Amino acid sequence: MNKDLSPSQTFLIFSIGPGLYGLPIKTLQEVLLLSELSRPPGLPPAIEGFLKLGPRLLPILRLDKLFDLPELTLDLYTPVLIFRKLEHPYGLIVEKILEIVTVTQNQLIPIEPTQSFRGSLEAELQLGSKTVHIFNLHKLLDAQEKQAIAHFKNEEENHRQKLGVALP
Repeated sequence: MNKDLSPSQTFLIFSIGPGLYGLPIKTLQEVLLLSELSRPPGLPPAIEGFLKLGPRLLPILRLDKLFDLPELTLDLYTPVLIFRKLEHPYGLIVEKILEIVTVTQNQLIPIEPTQSFRGSLEAELQLGSKTVHIFNLHKLLDAQEKQAIAHFKNEEENHRQKLGVALP
């Protein structure tokens, strides 16, 4: 489990399909509503597109497709989580934001890295009768996926520059 976990920690709890998931709130920069994304040809299904956010293009990922969950129906009110200080920044589409909770360290049940996809879940949290799976953002994507995202991002930036088109 992440050694940065303090005695108490605050999590953003969200849903994707039937599952409940959480992320440390300190990793979150902002929550946006889904807006127009640029979508270059050939993108893998887990990348919904790229969002122009300030001076940068940010890949927006779909956890439902990355983890083979029931496909979400996207609309203008679909939340997109934007994170701070990732080596390879990205945003995540989630179905619904449910709540923000503060819990103590002993409420988190560690998950062995071999018990989840690439070790991407680091703990479980019981909220009443419901189990929340806590993500480790640094393990959601492997090196090959990060490289593919960087390639598509560069292609989209180059394409837009050649056309002289402002990014959405």
